[in-house]
Amino acid sequence: MNFKVFLIVAIAALIAPGYASLADESPAGSVNKPALEEPILCPTKNEAARISYNNGLRLSDQGKPAEAMLEYKKAIELDANYCDAMDNLGQLLRSQGKLDEAIYWYKRSINLVPGNRTAHTDLAVAYRFQGKFDASISEYRILLKMNPRDPEGYYGLGNVYFASKDLSAALEQFKKAEQLYLEANSPLVSDARYSLGLICYQMKDYDKSIDYFERAYSSKQNNLRINYFLGLSYLEKGNMDRAGKYLRKARELGVTIPPEVAQKAGI
Repeated sequence: MNFKVFLIVAIAALIAPGYASLADESPAGSVNKPALEEPILCPTKNEAARISYNNGLRLSDQGKPAEAMLEYKKAIELDANYCDAMDNLGQLLRSQGKLDEAIYWYKRSINLVPGNRTAHTDLAVAYRFQGKFDASISEYRILLKMNPRDPEGYYGLGNVYFASKDLSAALEQFKKAEQLYLEANSPLVSDARYSLGLICYQMKDYDKSIDYFERAYSSKQNNLRINYFLGLSYLEKGNMDRAGKYLRKARELGVTIPPEVAQKAGI
């Protein structure tokens, strides 16, 4: 197997199946955390429902999702309009890969509160995991119609376009996200830059991939993916010292470096 083929195999091993996401996401992962305190979107007047909801938050924080889901379901039984409990229940279901069930609760929540950004975002993510890219894009467009300057909407769109292998469209969306994160002085700008670096790598624009990765590196230096792809980018440019530095770090973090790559980098 030649060097290029090994790179393709190695990349496929580090990115979610079907290029599902640029971030460290999977159906078992979650990009949106439950609301942990009031005020919330649809506070209940039912004290018992509120207690069950808070129990769900506590159990979820303790790493007990099954018990937390029971509490959220109990809260919904006590108050059928408790959209916050629906959002958190959907999130836990999604974390277990139960996407159809999660989608049911997100839609039910949105029916109660059409402007519920949390439910729209979570629904968009669930659709992306299902490969329903058009539906996911529609949800992100709804979010951006609510707030055209929301970087999360553009970041989400970037992930969807990347998942559908439309790299040019993904690049455009992540650039918008980067700019808005930067204007907001948000540390999440490094996530956008990592994503831009990976897209540029896929597009064989190694100068730009290096630039984006290096600008994201200070907050992601212990991330195995950025070390690996930064090393590969330098390898493509023939800078063996820098390639070796980052590939060695990636190996320390758990990446299995293909023999041909290690030999070419001299590590």
